[in-house]
Amino acid sequence: MNCDDSDLSSLSDDDEDKPSPTPSLAEDENDEPLQNAITTRIPHQAAHINEARHMPEMVGDRNHRSRCSNEKCSALTTVQCTDRMERRCVLNSWSKEEVRAVIRYEWARGVSGTEIHNHLVEVYGPGVMSKQMVRRWCRAFSDGHQQVEDLPRAGRTRTATTDANVGKVDDMIRANWRITIDEVAEELGISHESAQNITHDILRYRKVSARWVFRQLTSTHQEQRMAAFVLAALSVTAFASLHEVSELNLTDFY
Repeated sequence: MNCDDSDLSSLSDDDEDKPSPTPSLAEDENDEPLQNAITTRIPHQAAHINEARHMPEMVGDRNHRSRCSNEKCSALTTVQCTDRMERRCVLNSWSKEEVRAVIRYEWARGVSGTEIHNHLVEVYGPGVMSKQMVRRWCRAFSDGHQQVEDLPRAGRTRTATTDANVGKVDDMIRANWRITIDEVAEELGISHESAQNITHDILRYRKVSARWVFRQLTSTHQEQRMAAFVLAALSVTAFASLHEVSELNLTDFY
């Protein structure tokens, strides 16, 4: 078809530079099924809805993430890494409840007690918990126990280590530094284990020459001990001097 100069002059520079429209599968906005199909096909990148031919080509990186190889596509997702962890971290601090919660989780997944113990040692170190104790907790969870607190023991009163009992034990020891654990337990009506726990673990007492003393003396206690020692030394010196004077007088008399 022939085109004269008048037809060519009607074209502006903008029209010459403008690219021809690219046919799109989603050109018809009223075609909702087609729009839904395209959106379903590429749910992570809205910018490519009108480019139905583009499917993100995911490539992995060293951080075990995947991104689209197309620079214009910002699609990014996380993929499962099958490589073994390069570094392991051993936790030096942990609580009993934390470890028991891990045991309960692994037990619910059907992991055996031996495997659970191996997993605990890998993360918390060899001193985390014995294999027998792990199996005991697994049996407790199998019997319906749902809490991760201490298991109930025979003859133990759960309310034995109350603030009131701790205060009473402290008063009893201060009144009689030679009192025994059995006497404390009998006086308060608690078990021997509870009385020992209050005395040793809470009040921090220990026996020295059948007497209870503080495991770690404070500055006040040290001053009191020093004053008692000085007083005892002065008493002994005064007694010795008096004894010498008495012997001297008796010698002169005879």
